[in-house]
Amino acid sequence: MKHTVAILTDFGLRDHYVGVMKGVMLKIDPEIRFVDISHEVPSHSIVAAQFLLSVSYRWFPEGTVFLAVVDPGVGSERRAMILKSGGYLFVGPDNGLFTPFYDGDWKAYEIPIPKDASNTFHGRDVFAPAAARLAKGEKPEEIGTLFSDPVKVEIPSPVRIDGKISGKVIYVDKFGNVVTNVPSDWVKGSRDAAILIKGREISGLRRAYAEVDVGEFLIIPGSSGYLEVSIREGNAALALGVNIMDDVTVILR
Repeated sequence: MKHTVAILTDFGLRDHYVGVMKGVMLKIDPEIRFVDISHEVPSHSIVAAQFLLSVSYRWFPEGTVFLAVVDPGVGSERRAMILKSGGYLFVGPDNGLFTPFYDGDWKAYEIPIPKDASNTFHGRDVFAPAAARLAKGEKPEEIGTLFSDPVKVEIPSPVRIDGKISGKVIYVDKFGNVVTNVPSDWVKGSRDAAILIKGREISGLRRAYAEVDVGEFLIIPGSSGYLEVSIREGNAALALGVNIMDDVTVILR
């Protein structure tokens, strides 16, 4: 899919960072079409970035270039990279962000960092130019050199034990819905379920928010395929004081 770059960052939209990266890419390939996945990844959260990228990429045509910049190690010795996996191209820091895509047939390429690159803005000086060159039709091997040991940051998998599932919070969306790493399919066949989180038990497995009253907690299979804890027209994460990687326990009934 030439000329398409999908962008994910923790930069927000208050500052100039996202706009400047797009300007750099347009100078290299004026035909680029940009898709903004999100620029509101929680600051420095590799786990949240992994989640958003892993539930988004499959909705794009093969050949799309994904520019993902969540980079707390910018300016350090961490590598800059291109990953070719599953028919897609990913550009960003080698800090574990692309861990979900190291299954099957993949190749990683180290991008050289220019001597005059800013130590605080590799998105502009390293990643954006590489993404634009790929979108224009260059091959990864024309930009970087192969390497075989990318950094991996594994999110713990949920575990079933005696009618319970131990899991983690992996994301909180704009509405305050608390996304767990427990697949919704794991509760199929259950009459009901409860979730223990931050010392509180939330019960009530529902199919839609409209099945409960405004302000009421519920457990719902989210659109990304994972169980979520929500409050209808409220903010569950705020009410519970939840953070990414907090523990959750699903009780099946």
